[in-house]
Amino acid sequence: TYDYNRNGGTGTGVPLPTCTWSSGSTCLISGITANVPSNIGQSFSNFTWNCTSQTASLQLAGGLTTVNGNFKMTSTGTGDVIISSGGSTLTIGGNYSQTGGTLTGSSSNYTTETFNISGNFSISGGTFQQVGNAGTNAGFFVKLTGNFSATAGSLYDNGNPNAKIEFDFNGTGIQTFTGGSYTASNDINYVVTNGATLSLGTQTVIGGDFTVSSGGTLQIGSTAGITSSGSTGNVQVSGTRSFSTGGNYTYNGSAAQVTGSGL
Repeated sequence: TYDYNRNGGTGTGVPLPTCTWSSGSTCLISGITANVPSNIGQSFSNFTWNCTSQTASLQLAGGLTTVNGNFKMTSTGTGDVIISSGGSTLTIGGNYSQTGGTLTGSSSNYTTETFNISGNFSISGGTFQQVGNAGTNAGFFVKLTGNFSATAGSLYDNGNPNAKIEFDFNGTGIQTFTGGSYTASNDINYVVTNGATLSLGTQTVIGGDFTVSSGGTLQIGSTAGITSSGSTGNVQVSGTRSFSTGGNYTYNGSAAQVTGSGL
């Protein structure tokens, strides 16, 4: 573990050293208060942000593009970390986990921020958000191969026209959904893509829109099945619920189930 326990900045600031980050190594950013360190655009193994004294909203400007292992967001103090101002792609070879702090996809209008996550996505504290006016077909896209877990914390979209956070389930195996006491504000959307399988068990999905694409598979455990509206069944989003007639639906509850009005 290399611990960058100081404030960043240019000029008098000390840059993050340019290194070969071997598999299993960790770059820990712990001392930032108001400035981003230079040399953030490296190919890291594990990357952790835990800056309890941070006071500023810090712009990475799309510099962070590759985390081959796990990305952990622990604390941003009273500030936040903005991945991009003009749209970028961050590839995470392992898991993304957040226990605190605020991570912002993009602060600018009409841009697309993409997280490609080969492992799992989990949030148990803090805020994962999109604050720009995304524009048509833009926004904060999380393309997820592994499981989804939101047991606490906040998924937040500011509600500007066309702005959204979209979780695209695109794994080749069964992906599980775990919910809990989390909040999902405005357009937090979910898409089960062609060839993907999302298992809901008895969990409840909340947010904006929910879509099962043609060729996607949804495994349903609620006794109420899937409903077209209202607060019953596995899917209880406030937006549009789209269950494709070309999708696959597996009822696999531990008690008697009805199909529900969404089928």
